[in-house]
Amino acid sequence: MDTLRWILLLVGAVIIAVVYFSGRRSRRDVVDEISSADPVIPLERDEPRVEIRRRHLEVKDVDQELSQLSNMIAENRRPSVTVQEKPVVTATVTAPVPVQTPAPAKSADAKPPAAQKAETAAPAVKPQPARPAPPPEDKIIVIYIMSPPGGRFSGNDVKRAVETAGMKYGNMSIFHRLVDPDNLDTDAVFSLANSVEPGIFDLDTLDDFSTPGLTLFMQLPGPLNGITALDSMLAAAHIIAAELHGELLDQSRSVLSKQTIEHLHSEIIEYQRRQRLARATP
Repeated sequence: MDTLRWILLLVGAVIIAVVYFSGRRSRRDVVDEISSADPVIPLERDEPRVEIRRRHLEVKDVDQELSQLSNMIAENRRPSVTVQEKPVVTATVTAPVPVQTPAPAKSADAKPPAAQKAETAAPAVKPQPARPAPPPEDKIIVIYIMSPPGGRFSGNDVKRAVETAGMKYGNMSIFHRLVDPDNLDTDAVFSLANSVEPGIFDLDTLDDFSTPGLTLFMQLPGPLNGITALDSMLAAAHIIAAELHGELLDQSRSVLSKQTIEHLHSEIIEYQRRQRLARATP
């Protein structure tokens, strides 16, 4: 037993010596590293400076340190580190709750906007039926037979020339070309009057009568086709002018030319077209 006890004591002494020398060597390395560093190390940026100051480590007695270590092992407890934490303040942000305005109650008589617009809109205008085209007004075509400058037509010469052209004295005391020359009650195709007011002829005073000119005229619509009536009046005008040695003039008292006659034909054709259109419109 004594031999075993000495062996254990020797092994323990060796272990304590190894621990002592290894601990002392590590502490010297730490002291040399801290001594070689700057006494103050400032942090980067604008953060508050933390100073790490060099402090001298004092090497305690090995026996005292080993005794403290043995006590800690015996008591089975470890050095506790108390960390004081700062309370964390949590800010709670409450979003504003939107306030909903209650919609106005709909009355029983309320109508949708579409119906209100329909009521306020202008009343629909009913399409009116097309009005019939009004008939053209009566058209009068005039041809003058004038005596030479300074001359006059005598009454008897006028009566003889007019009768040669197939005209007869009749209604309104003037001469007419009738639809039926043998029937005085038929309508006149065209007529001849005195160019001097009141435009009549007095058969009882023809011997003393004279006039500077005569007026042939026709009215549309008439008893015959307008073109037929115009051609008949032009033929009579040439006969009377030849008998009296007179001159034919148009409505503006210009010389009656072929162009004027063609224009008269065109006017009559257009007039009759509008007349047919007016009759055809319901």
